[in-house]
Amino acid sequence: MGKLSLGEKYALKVFHDTAVNVPAYRDFLKKHKVRHLSIKKIRDFEKLPITSKEDYIDKYPLESLVRKGSLADQKIINTSSGTTGKPYYWPNDPQDITRGADIHELIFRESFRIQNQKTLIIICFGMGTWIAGNFTFLTSYFIAKKNYKITIMTPGFNKKESIEIIKRISPKYDQTIIAGIPTFIKDLLDECKDKKILKQNKIKLLFAGEAFPESWRDHIMNILPGSNYYADSVSILGSADASLMGFETPFSILIRKLAALDNELNNILFESDRIPTLVNYFPDHRYFEAQQGELLVTLERSIPLIRYNIHDSGGILSHDELNSRLSKAGYTAGQYIRKYHISKPIQLPFVYIFGRGKFSATLYGVNIYAENVKEVLLQRSIRNLVTGRVKMATSFDQNHNQFLDLKIELSKKRKNDPKLTKKLADLFVHVVSQLNKEYNRMYEEYGNKARPKITLYEYNNKEFFDNEKPIKTA
Repeated sequence: MGKLSLGEKYALKVFHDTAVNVPAYRDFLKKHKVRHLSIKKIRDFEKLPITSKEDYIDKYPLESLVRKGSLADQKIINTSSGTTGKPYYWPNDPQDITRGADIHELIFRESFRIQNQKTLIIICFGMGTWIAGNFTFLTSYFIAKKNYKITIMTPGFNKKESIEIIKRISPKYDQTIIAGIPTFIKDLLDECKDKKILKQNKIKLLFAGEAFPESWRDHIMNILPGSNYYADSVSILGSADASLMGFETPFSILIRKLAALDNELNNILFESDRIPTLVNYFPDHRYFEAQQGELLVTLERSIPLIRYNIHDSGGILSHDELNSRLSKAGYTAGQYIRKYHISKPIQLPFVYIFGRGKFSATLYGVNIYAENVKEVLLQRSIRNLVTGRVKMATSFDQNHNQFLDLKIELSKKRKNDPKLTKKLADLFVHVVSQLNKEYNRMYEEYGNKARPKITLYEYNNKEFFDNEKPIKTA
């Protein structure tokens, strides 16, 4: 047995600490007849039962999921919407924030060069009890206290106020970092462009909440005068349950861009025709495993997670393995680093994520679940008009605007009907707004942009329903 890697040491440490100090996990191990002292090597760890939101988080009271069963030791509690609209609560202690601040500081220094510039940070994530806005504010505030010339403003999910800040306050700084959901930021920049207030500002972008293709980034960077494609936008990989998991670097963006332009390279790198999100992560902060095509994460936070299935498909690559695969495809990393003037890559491992397939989608950073759509199609007024089979995806139109694409199968002998299409879209908004608080708030902000684009297919349409497995909702 070889020497344990940094990540393996971290995983075993977090496991044993959680087994001793977290009541829920202690009970979970007891039910699975696992003695934590018998887990000594990483191969033992890899045999531990997998946890998930459904099989672990949902099974225990909130207080039993945190260390020593004490909610009073958790300084912040945030929320996120679940599949049924019932909110989840996620405690955060100061260590969560300081670890997040370390990663944000690295991003801000390496990509945005805050050490040399007066910087305004505009946080456009949802505020209130929602996790993204609060987490970004607190981590940014921790960084600002280190004597960087940073000022923070928090308009949240308010486009009008954000535009006013960019117009009146941003010109007083060397640069502005706008942090938010990609689709919100695009709408914001489009309107700023129309108002001709971008040229007087140097804008950097911090994304989280949803994936996007490189063609979308290309469009966004073209909106910003004099932008650096590889350094002026960074996407963070995170979720309410697993917190901040990874982050883009100029080098990871370069690799993803090359893969998007070369399908053979993409296949060699990621063993797929799909182009994933590619991020770096700190192995002493997170431990990833890939099992049966899905990613498991082990991490220390207010609710520690052990071999937790985030239900995203993907894989892990060491820095050396990624370079080896590049060479196999005929690419030399150094050549492209010099060509595009990219800073020296950080020697960190990579995790790549394809997402959750066709059983959920995102719209303006909000998760739309299969269960949400099921409730729409079970409404009394339309349940006999459709079979309950549907396919759902996040798509982009020719102007790079995101929309929710729903393809729905009609019942036998039913014909395509524009009135029914409109009725289904109206029902979707009405029902999902009640089930999903985040969607409701997003609809209040965006109106018709939050309505799904619905295409109806006649019963047993071979062209559509034989190609890919639809969601069964009834």
